[in-house]
Amino acid sequence: LKVALGLLDKNFELMFTIAVKTGLRRGELFGLRWKDIDFKKSILYVRKNYVRGKITTPKSRKSRSVPLTESTLDLLKSYMHKRKFIFSKKDGSHLSVSRGGKLLRKACKKAEIEPCGWHVLRHTFASELVSSGVPIAVLKELLGHSDVKTTMRYTHLSPKVQREAIGILEKYNSN
Repeated sequence: LKVALGLLDKNFELMFTIAVKTGLRRGELFGLRWKDIDFKKSILYVRKNYVRGKITTPKSRKSRSVPLTESTLDLLKSYMHKRKFIFSKKDGSHLSVSRGGKLLRKACKKAEIEPCGWHVLRHTFASELVSSGVPIAVLKELLGHSDVKTTMRYTHLSPKVQREAIGILEKYNSN
C-alpha cells in the first residue's frame, strides 16, 4: 500500500501515513495545525476536528496528546510549510475529504488489497499496537475513547498473533 500511496497526491500520501502512525480520526487529521506539533517533546496534540466544513472540538470534546516516533517527526519536518493547517492546499484552504477517500481506495486497488476507507487506517494503528503488547488502557487514551469497550472494537488480532497466544499453552501442556 505504501508504494501505491507514493503514486498519489503528496498531501494525502502524508496524511494517510500519519493516520496509521497516530491513530487520528479523519477530522482530527484535517484539523491538525503546525502549532499542534511539539517537535522538541515529540508530541502531537489533538485539539481540533474538521467536520462538514467546520472546525470544532475533537469528537470526545477534550484534547489529548499522542507521542510521535522519530521517523514520524522527520516525515512531518520534511513536509513543513507556512500554512496554518498541516494538510491544506497551497492557498491554505482545506483538502477535499471525498477526494482523500477516493485516493485511498485507488491506492488499495493499485496495491491489490481490498479497498478501504479512512477509518481502517485508525483500526490498523490500534491492531498493530495491541498485537505488539500495548495494553488496552493505553490504546484507549491514544485513540481518545471514553470507554474501553469502544477500544476493543478496534483491535483485530492477526492469525499469527492468535497462533502465538495459543502456543503459550504448549509450555503448560509439556509439564
